[in-house]
Amino acid sequence: MSGSGHFARPAPAPWRTGPIIGPGNRPTQGAHVIPLTDNPLAFLHEDAYGFRPFVEQLDAAVAQARPLPLTVGVFGAWGTGKSSFLGMWSDLLAEQPRNRQVRFNPWKYDRKVEVWAALLHTILGELKKEERLREKAGRLARAATWLSLRAGLGSAATLATAGIVRPEHVNELLDTFAQNDADEYSQVNTFEDEFAEAVEEFVGPEGRLVVFVDDLDRCTPEAAMTVLESLKLFVGHARCVFVLALDVDVLAAVATNKFGVDLKGAPRRRSRG
Repeated sequence: MSGSGHFARPAPAPWRTGPIIGPGNRPTQGAHVIPLTDNPLAFLHEDAYGFRPFVEQLDAAVAQARPLPLTVGVFGAWGTGKSSFLGMWSDLLAEQPRNRQVRFNPWKYDRKVEVWAALLHTILGELKKEERLREKAGRLARAATWLSLRAGLGSAATLATAGIVRPEHVNELLDTFAQNDADEYSQVNTFEDEFAEAVEEFVGPEGRLVVFVDDLDRCTPEAAMTVLESLKLFVGHARCVFVLALDVDVLAAVATNKFGVDLKGAPRRRSRG
């Protein structure tokens, strides 16, 4: 992937234990039962895991990183607080006006559409909220949609494009693209440069667009690999920081599944039926 990588490992979550109420086990007088949620943390001040110093240190390191784009790995097994780490970092970024952010959960799209297309359209959908970028983001979205349709998505393009392309327009797009393939191929060839320009207009010459990608290790190996590959194929030299939260052992298994050779320390991952 483009750019150097920084990696952070959340510490095991310090889960609290309390009295358990059940048959044959009555709470003692004066005992307090506090229900706990497994929802991830979303704010720095909620830090129950001691993550804040690591979040701040990683944020400072990423702020100094050159060149861009950059890929950051937040590694940890299930239940160790990766999503909370991302939530706290997102809260910190909200205090930095020159930086913008996008959240993407590929697991929601897994086995439904091409995940790489959903990722691109999620980013472009955010850019499209800016009036001055609406035309450029729309043009890039059409190029990405063309690739999606060529990949055989058909009517699923609406989901893959986060609603940018409506169902009633899909057949029209297919007919148009069939007649203008040469123009669309040309658009795809310049996608990297135009995407980088659009992102810079969005964040400014010193800003960064931070894209949080959570639950990548819950996807099928094929879907996870397409996300990783798309960062290299389409993002080019954009001012982006991609933050991937996943289990490093699953990542190794995904790579092993893709390339057909065992990587050192990579576990065998069973295919999902």
